[in-house]
Amino acid sequence: MSVFDETRESFTITHDYFGGGDILAVRVIGDSMTGDSIADGDIAMIKRQQEGNRGDILALRIEDEITLKRVELKGDKARLLPSNPEHSIREVPAAQLEILGKLVGIIRKI
Repeated sequence: MSVFDETRESFTITHDYFGGGDILAVRVIGDSMTGDSIADGDIAMIKRQQEGNRGDILALRIEDEITLKRVELKGDKARLLPSNPEHSIREVPAAQLEILGKLVGIIRKI
């Protein structure tokens, strides 16, 4: 599997390294998930799926934004839970969320 991002960096890893399936790479921007050791500039490896389980960190599309968060559903609302206590919980209409997949790994350049 080759992974590319907007800076045209690329590298190759075996497809099974992150459990196989359809894997998407997303560059992390921001620090809302630092409590889970997900840092600005990391590459989040996302297994494409349309559902998640309680506690999963999900890649979510909300209109033109993609975010990584845990999600709590409350009626017709979705609470997006950051792991950095300096960020607030964000509440959005659940109908606006599209689950892109589940976080299965992080790649970080040190």
